[in-house]
Amino acid sequence: IEKNTLNGIICFGNTLVHLNSLDEIVDFLQQSKYALKSKGKLLLQIVNYDKIIEKNIQQLPLIENEEILFERNYCYRKSENKIDFNTRLTVKSTQQIIENSIELLPLLKKELALLLNKVGFDNCNYYGNFKQEPYSIDSPALIVEAW
Repeated sequence: IEKNTLNGIICFGNTLVHLNSLDEIVDFLQQSKYALKSKGKLLLQIVNYDKIIEKNIQQLPLIENEEILFERNYCYRKSENKIDFNTRLTVKSTQQIIENSIELLPLLKKELALLLNKVGFDNCNYYGNFKQEPYSIDSPALIVEAW
């Protein structure tokens, strides 16, 4: 991507924390800053890991409808600063069960704020949801608008 060519970059769906380290996140943020026009915005959405870790949340709310049952569990490994995100999807019509586990990097708000500032995002707004309500420890998400 050429320098200063994009008006915006969106990284939603808790995808940022699939990167393996803070260094990899810095690299993504630097590339984003490089590609954005001077008033271009980076929009990020991740789960509120401050809440997950502080309140020792090990399970997200069950998702269920007529077709599926979706269970989502967290296992925080403090010594490695990683979370195992374990999912189990049951297809009700066939009783087929699909299980998966993936390692996530539990990125805290203060860490993300420092990294954004480090790479030159001088203006950032932090929200707790897509309604742009203020971020707090009890927010379900961390939404960032950076430019």
